[in-house]
Amino acid sequence: MPKPVKKVESIKDRREAELEHAVQMITEACSKSNPSKECRAYVDADLASSPDEWRRHGDLTREAMEKALEDGFLGYYTKASVIIGAEELKQELGIDDAPASIRILIDHAVLCHVRLAIVEALYSRNAVGRMDVIEHWERRLTLAQMRFTRAVTSLARVRALLAKAETAQAVADRAKVRTLKQA
Repeated sequence: MPKPVKKVESIKDRREAELEHAVQMITEACSKSNPSKECRAYVDADLASSPDEWRRHGDLTREAMEKALEDGFLGYYTKASVIIGAEELKQELGIDDAPASIRILIDHAVLCHVRLAIVEALYSRNAVGRMDVIEHWERRLTLAQMRFTRAVTSLARVRALLAKAETAQAVADRAKVRTLKQA
């Protein structure tokens, strides 16, 4: 009886098969809320392979920013400019050196700022004519202003609390050093 012929794969064929498998896994993961175990294992390994990989698919704050900018009156140039401006504002607010709780609040405050600016622009364009239209835009603007004010106030409060905690920790550390020196 002749031996079965073993198929030899080229490196190119293997890479194409791996790429096809990856595409199948990612497609399943993106289209189903409860994919197969194999798919979940693939996605979990992919996310674990790079600490920042989750940002490509799961940064919901970035997605919310992009959705907020989807209104038809904004062209690509304006959208890209707003995103760059938002990133600069985050830098000015100290996002890189901030603890996680502050980073989350900075992201939220900047998102609220962008949404407020969008509502301001829409208000300027649309709050004319009929009183019911003007009242609608007044309500939207008021709500956006309240949301932004709450976000900025929360950021300020948490920063103040963290500063107090750091000061209290420093005082406690100095007292501990004095106690050790006296002993």
